[in-house]
Amino acid sequence: RLFFVALALSGLFVAALGTHANTCNKGRYLADCGYTGITQQQCQSKGCCWAESSQAGVPWCSYPNGYFEGYKVVSSQAMANGMVLDLALSGADWNAFGASVSQLRVNVSFTNDVTAHIKIFDPNATRWEVPQSLLPRVESMGDPEGSGGVKSTTNGALTVSYTSQPFGIAVTRNHDGEVLFNSTPTAAQAFNGLVFKDQYLELSTQLPRGANLYGLGEVTRPDGLRMNASSPYQRTLWAHDTPAAIPYSNLYGSHPFYVELRPDASGGAGAAHGVLLLNSNGMDVNLTDTDATGAYLTYRVIGGVLDFYVYAGPSPEQVIAQHTSTVGRPLHPPFWSLGFHNCRWGYSSLAEVEQVVANYSAAGIVLEAAWMDIDYMDKYKDFTFDPNKFPVDQAKAFVERLHANDQKAVVILDPGILNQQGYAPYDDGVKQNIFLKTASGSLFIGKVWPGTTAFPDFLNEAGRAYWQDQLKTFLSQVPLDGIWIDMNEASNFCDGACASDAPADDAATVTPEVAAPGRNDGRRHLTSRNVNSPPYKINNNLGHNALNARAIDVDVVHMDGTQEYDAHNLYGFGEAIATHEALVSIQGKRPFVLSRSTFVGSGKYTAHWTGDNAATWDNLYWSILGMLDSNLQGIPMVGSDICGFGGDTTEELCTRWIQLGAFYPFSRDHNSQGQAPQELYRWESVASAARDVLAVRYTLLSYYDTLHFLAHAEAAGVAAAGGPVGAAVAAMGGGAAAGGTVARPLWFSFPGDAECAGVDRQFMVGPSLLVTPALEQGATQVRGYFPTGVWYSLFTNASVQGGQWQTLYTPLDATHVHVRGGSVLPLRSAANTTAAVQSSNVTLLVAVDPASRTASGTFFCDDGEQLDAETSGAYQLLTFTSTCADDGCTKGDLSSVVQHTVASSGCRAEAVDGATVLGVTAAPASISVDGKALPQELWSYDQSTQRLQVQHLRQPVDKAFTLQWAA
Repeated sequence: RLFFVALALSGLFVAALGTHANTCNKGRYLADCGYTGITQQQCQSKGCCWAESSQAGVPWCSYPNGYFEGYKVVSSQAMANGMVLDLALSGADWNAFGASVSQLRVNVSFTNDVTAHIKIFDPNATRWEVPQSLLPRVESMGDPEGSGGVKSTTNGALTVSYTSQPFGIAVTRNHDGEVLFNSTPTAAQAFNGLVFKDQYLELSTQLPRGANLYGLGEVTRPDGLRMNASSPYQRTLWAHDTPAAIPYSNLYGSHPFYVELRPDASGGAGAAHGVLLLNSNGMDVNLTDTDATGAYLTYRVIGGVLDFYVYAGPSPEQVIAQHTSTVGRPLHPPFWSLGFHNCRWGYSSLAEVEQVVANYSAAGIVLEAAWMDIDYMDKYKDFTFDPNKFPVDQAKAFVERLHANDQKAVVILDPGILNQQGYAPYDDGVKQNIFLKTASGSLFIGKVWPGTTAFPDFLNEAGRAYWQDQLKTFLSQVPLDGIWIDMNEASNFCDGACASDAPADDAATVTPEVAAPGRNDGRRHLTSRNVNSPPYKINNNLGHNALNARAIDVDVVHMDGTQEYDAHNLYGFGEAIATHEALVSIQGKRPFVLSRSTFVGSGKYTAHWTGDNAATWDNLYWSILGMLDSNLQGIPMVGSDICGFGGDTTEELCTRWIQLGAFYPFSRDHNSQGQAPQELYRWESVASAARDVLAVRYTLLSYYDTLHFLAHAEAAGVAAAGGPVGAAVAAMGGGAAAGGTVARPLWFSFPGDAECAGVDRQFMVGPSLLVTPALEQGATQVRGYFPTGVWYSLFTNASVQGGQWQTLYTPLDATHVHVRGGSVLPLRSAANTTAAVQSSNVTLLVAVDPASRTASGTFFCDDGEQLDAETSGAYQLLTFTSTCADDGCTKGDLSSVVQHTVASSGCRAEAVDGATVLGVTAAPASISVDGKALPQELWSYDQSTQRLQVQHLRQPVDKAFTLQWAA
């Protein structure tokens, strides 16, 4: 640090940035410049430093301690919606990882009042970008304005400015002057300037010390949801079939998006913002926070362009809403998918699956959907049923029996298609030329469960049409309700091609018919890339492994000429889109798709589960982190395999897991072949716990459904004025925003409470429910944090004062869910199926906030399966407001306002039939509805819980009413 201070004082800092001296000072953070097995000569030939170390985690080959200045601004031009900057290299090039691109362009624009878009690219070359066909987005600069020389541009909430030399770009939030993003190197944060090469891009942004940073998934993080800034920290984004039980490795999805929560002026956490790098290439993202270097985040990307979106917030939910406005609002799942599901890899026959369904019924445990893993297939071939163990005619009859009981069926599909002539999906794919090809034009052949396989090209419309045709044929045999897509990173049992195992019919060469986009635009093309061994090795699978490790070769070519090197992280995303669109076309209603691999924007098309976890107590806790991270990334319909996928669970662990998993947005028990069976009826203690918590879940299904509807809705932000959705969002309270989350960390609803920033062993469902599970073996009590306010137990209605940590008695047959004071929850009757829940009436749970003397909430209801209720208008939307006339709420009212209703809504709830009001300190003397007194036998009061209960209201859901009580 003193070295840089001295340079700054002497006016030499800028000159020092332009040098690249290999000082290799071990006193500072060492950024890994090498890969497993690199030699000293190879390291130093890259312009990097070599120093052997016995300390774990310290790289032997690291970046030099001098800094690359990067680029300077040579011209600027104001535009109607932003500005354009032209850059040139500022000094001598740094040749590590190849030569730098000599000229760059920066387009700055605003997609709306709260989102700045900064795109850094080579104007003289065609480089890969995430295709508009998969992720549509608006890019509008407008016409030039003025004569140039612009220094900044402003629109609504944000101002974007730049430093000329060394080039750095900054985004400032206007209302508080907070700098949200700043890539300019400084003496206190001495990182490289912008680096832009054919296969290596590097850019850093300044951070405050001890930043509250969340996101950049997908990864299992034992150290918690908040990124650990106490030591050098790295996230690698490269979709890989690594079990979720393995911590810190890159997992199934790639989400280069983070949210940061900054302290307010008083030092408490306050305002949030978000940053997305829309890039599908592999990358490492490093967090540095040391006394010697200051704090900053560094992106090291192996291709594409630097395409940033900065979201102003300032509430956490608004950040997510702004993000999903860019990448696509999350899907609104069908109501039935909110029920409880069961699956196992290893069911030996259809008869065993049927017996499992019967056993759940006999045990009195709800079961909405029976799932079948790859066991049902004929020799693991997609779109087939095993003729002996799962005969197709019997499978059809089984599914029809499920439907008669208002239950559903879901099966798995993998992307790999057995390359065997006579197998129709393979023959069709060859005929339609939709499989991925090697660089020489032959079919790429990998290996998955059925053996050697070809892989459909989901990047291309023809590949997606092929998948739709296969699904249409498949579902015409058995009327399945949902599709589960797995192994779609894409996973491969070989490291790249398995050509030596391929049948002879794979030798045919098929030349891609469509040239890569922009091939004839006169610009330079990146034809000399070494994609198989790029100059920078990302930390794939915690060992700088080759990019094709258990994956498709990265020199494989898609139909439009795109290389897998660029599109790898999009494979599962493309399959999810294809499957979603196929089910919409075939079924004509809201589809249910569950995908393992995801990318930015996947939430628009698919639900997600967190992958192959293990039956351990650590994995029980980690499941909360995965669920919250997925919600943060815009995929709210998410859960983990309840009781654990790998390894044998225990009675106690499975009990605690269902007590937690009953409150995941997506709730499913699933485990692996070779492990002990773990259906919830296997132990009576587990069955008893399951009956209790799943009954509570089913009463809350309309609350979950309302949250999903609002997450999907297009209304803009918390302050949306007018319109039914805006009113519904406002009534939810707790920082709610259309386009936001379902499950969320506590700090999403309490950003001003600094204690919440590190809490991740609890979570909230929407703004109103706080879940505090037991996560340790042998626990009989659990310690949880309750933010400011009053909280009411959902189970006992007892109140807890917030603003402090509480120790809660938690025997094995108990868990804790609390309702936030100020909330109104729409409850339905517990039932064996979601269809029965939909037919039940509504009871309101009113949790009064003594401080504000109010409570409010929202109820959404439609038929549970129409494609888009907001677009069709076929739904009911009610808001509820309760107001107390005194501190003890001995006099108050509860009003229902119909924000939207149509006769054809499909909502099967006929009435609001009851209300429970918590926080009433004295028994009322009278109760009336719309001025009419209620007979006393229709209401009761319990002094010990300060609970007022009113029954048999029978108020139609499409009519407003007011309930009043007085002492």
